[in-house]
Amino acid sequence: MNWNVDISSKRVRQQWLIGIALLLVIGLPFLYSAIVVPLSPAEQVRVSMALIALALVATFSGVLRPLIIFLSCFASMRYFYWRIASTITTDTFADGTVSILLLAAEIYGLLILFLGYFQTIEVQNRPFSVPSSFPSVDVFIPTYNEPIDVVRRTLIGALTIEYPNKTVYVLDDGHRTEIRAMTEHLGGVYISRPNNVGAKAGNLNYALQHTHGELIATFDADHVPVRGFLSKTVGFFDDTRVALVQTAQTFFNPDPFERNLGLTGKIPPEQRFFYHVIQPGNDFWNSAFFCGSCAVLRRSALESIGGFKTETVTEDAHTSLVLHSAGYASVYLPTPLAAGLATESYRGYVQQRMRWARGMAQILRIDCPLFKRGLTIPQRVNYFNAMLHFFFGIPRLIMILAPLSFLLFGVHPLKADVAAVMAYILPHVALSMIANSIISKNYRHSFYAAVYEVSIAPYTAAVTLLALINPRLGKFNVTEKGTNQAAARFDYETSIPTLVLLGISVLGLMVAFPLRLLLYGSHGSSPAELDAILINGIWAAANFVTLLAAACVGFERPQRRVAPRVAREFECMLLAGPEVIAGTSVDLSESGVRILTDKGREIPEEVDIVIKSSFGIDVRVTGRQVRQFARGAYTETAFGFVNVDSHAYRRIVQLMFSGDQSWTGQEYPRDGVLRSFWSLVTTYWRVSGAQYE
Repeated sequence: MNWNVDISSKRVRQQWLIGIALLLVIGLPFLYSAIVVPLSPAEQVRVSMALIALALVATFSGVLRPLIIFLSCFASMRYFYWRIASTITTDTFADGTVSILLLAAEIYGLLILFLGYFQTIEVQNRPFSVPSSFPSVDVFIPTYNEPIDVVRRTLIGALTIEYPNKTVYVLDDGHRTEIRAMTEHLGGVYISRPNNVGAKAGNLNYALQHTHGELIATFDADHVPVRGFLSKTVGFFDDTRVALVQTAQTFFNPDPFERNLGLTGKIPPEQRFFYHVIQPGNDFWNSAFFCGSCAVLRRSALESIGGFKTETVTEDAHTSLVLHSAGYASVYLPTPLAAGLATESYRGYVQQRMRWARGMAQILRIDCPLFKRGLTIPQRVNYFNAMLHFFFGIPRLIMILAPLSFLLFGVHPLKADVAAVMAYILPHVALSMIANSIISKNYRHSFYAAVYEVSIAPYTAAVTLLALINPRLGKFNVTEKGTNQAAARFDYETSIPTLVLLGISVLGLMVAFPLRLLLYGSHGSSPAELDAILINGIWAAANFVTLLAAACVGFERPQRRVAPRVAREFECMLLAGPEVIAGTSVDLSESGVRILTDKGREIPEEVDIVIKSSFGIDVRVTGRQVRQFARGAYTETAFGFVNVDSHAYRRIVQLMFSGDQSWTGQEYPRDGVLRSFWSLVTTYWRVSGAQYE
């Protein structure tokens, strides 16, 4: 197995050579006309439109993907040359301060853009690896305060994994007698340490000292693995250089953005981009990192670096950074082989991202990958990008407040006219959107990255800044999982920063913007002032739309369902006395099932139900009708389970989670810029209507 980056593969070589050749043919005349024979503003606009049109044409061919990225880089560098040379305002101290801050925020964005292009230069999709031997595996399930039902589900899934030499451990930092009893009843091994030093990493390290398996598989308390998890990952450890195999994480419930914005199934979850674009790109450069769950690690490699890292609150990324610096290799499988609970509330989402941001800032501060010995250049770049990304909070806030500084106080953040916007800003923004849409495919939709970032920017800005000043500040916070929401409500407390920014934007757009237009007309100001009013007004309006969508995430929709419901198509039999009614399940939960039967069949109120899978698991339970309605040529009946014993419950969980193909068919619509824009601008009407249905 060759762990060197193979950028000379035939497909990669062809695409990038074509992209470079076309860029030279197209770009050199542009450079000549821009430097040797300077163009007029109108001609610069035509050049910009030509660049955008060329990129749009190139989207029809996958071979031209590199050309689109090159065009985006070209347009962005052209923009920044103009930006630095022509737009800095220094008329007053306030102008100069805001102008320099804005430029710094934009340079941060440019750096993240270019690093992202490098990180995803080629996406590696690995097949499974069949093991030649079966080393012993210890399966760790660390837990602290998760509900017992959540831990039980994961333990059942881990015990169901088909592997001849494994032991499953529940590592309980909550020291709970009910978790011990449940673990021992199901057949797992319970471990509880005398203290909680080092949080999750300390918990894992304590278990390392008291177990002996050659490999360590880790699952968060809410991540339920499929039965083939180890058979599809252990084979990679035949290569002694491999220390980590990380698999894609997926979630069986919608995250707060999908649910609260009324977009479940219409936009991909926020983390899908990371697990299906960023991590496969990292894998190409041998820099895929540990995500804390759904992974397998080599014990000897962990012991050689002193165990899981406890110096930061993101022990996973820090541990893989040290493993890579020690010369070990990593493998990333983009196939989801386990499923967990996404954060169920906006507050939980914010707390989780604050911990990630704090941890990444801590690593950057105390163990910066740019200067860490043993890393390759691509590994340095990719780890640095991963950490730098979480500093988006301050630049985001600057980008929101910059146009408002002009509308409210007359401070000029930049010096530009409308023609310059068309000539330089438009191609920079448009080409980066086109390039990112090509990279993201159906894993992230246009405009929604901004919504995610704006919704937590004030929080991440604070924690990253504090972590840089003092990396010891803060503590490990466990993300709350398994909660329910009885009634719709607005989370005012968590939304306060967004609401404040939204209020300032309303003031700027509804008071300051019309007032400036009125004063311009009455005083006969210069045309440049009118351009400033229009540019900053449109800029603030665009920010307002994003802020409004981010504020709507605070509208928490009800979550009354105690047990998750997942789509499952299994053969079913309804036993109504001597009669057997055949059917097919639509979805399944721990408390019930929906079944399709032929229309016209009389179904008793209470029946015995047999559910059979294609992977050898079946269950017989009693079901009581909850509701029934016609569905085309079929009748759909929802049943609630009655008197489910522990054996039947275990089989139901296995049916829901243990099939190897359980999570491979999750698809979302491909990104469409216009469709995404429309869903963004209509957010308030969609959300407010849903609140009062």
